[in-house]
Order: sequence, then structure tokens, then C-alpha cells
Amino acid sequence: MRTIILIIIAVLLGKIVGNYDSNLGFNVAFFILFFTLLVPYAFVSPRNKFYRAEIEKWCLKREINSDGLEYCFFSRGKLRSKTSDVQSVFKLTSNGNLYWISCGSWWLGCISKRIRIYQETDKSLLHLEDL
Repeated sequence: MRTIILIIIAVLLGKIVGNYDSNLGFNVAFFILFFTLLVPYAFVSPRNKFYRAEIEKWCLKREINSDGLEYCFFSRGKLRSKTSDVQSVFKLTSNGNLYWISCGSWWLGCISKRIRIYQETDKSLLHLEDL
């Protein structure tokens, strides 16, 4: 959904600017698409180490014994509707409890250092805290 919204915004802004200068219209659209669609993907892999360290600190602070921290590349589980394509999602299991962790912002992905932690309860997600 994020990708479609960004393409629509870039094309519309390119058309608006293109009314004043046709060469500049294409450049504006390309600039918006490049920096909002491609650049955030470059931050996903390097930031995962940072996110793992922050999640481990959170577990120690809350005295949660982690049974496993799994990076969810394709399947985002319960966070499918709450995350975008450029966010990292982790699944943490601990003593029968299941935590879903989204890392990064919806628009810029892993460029942002935001971490949101959810706990799975019955059939819903409970937002615990933001780091």
C-alpha cells in the first residue's frame, strides 16, 4: 500500500511541477521515488543488528526470558496490516507468550529508530510500548 501511495504522490507532484517546467517535473518525480522507495531498503540489513540489541535490552529490563527472536522477512503475522514493506518485523517467544515487534517508521522504514512492541493475546494484539 505504501508503494502505491508514494507512486501516486510522485506522479501527481511531477505533473504539477511539469506544468511549469517539463524537465523539472520528471526530476521531481524521480527524486521522490528514489528517496522514498529505494533508499530505505538500504538501511534494513544494517539496522537489524541495532534492533536486535535494543530488543534484548528490553527483554533484560522487563525480565523476559527469550526462547527465540526470529526475523520475519516474508510473513509478518499479526503485524501485516500495521507495517509497511520497509519495516523490519521480529517475533519473540517467551514462556508461551508471543511478542511481535515492528521496527522503523511506516514511511521511511529502518531510517527511523522507532520500535513498537505488541503482545499477542487470544486473537488480538495488545500494544505494550514504544522504544
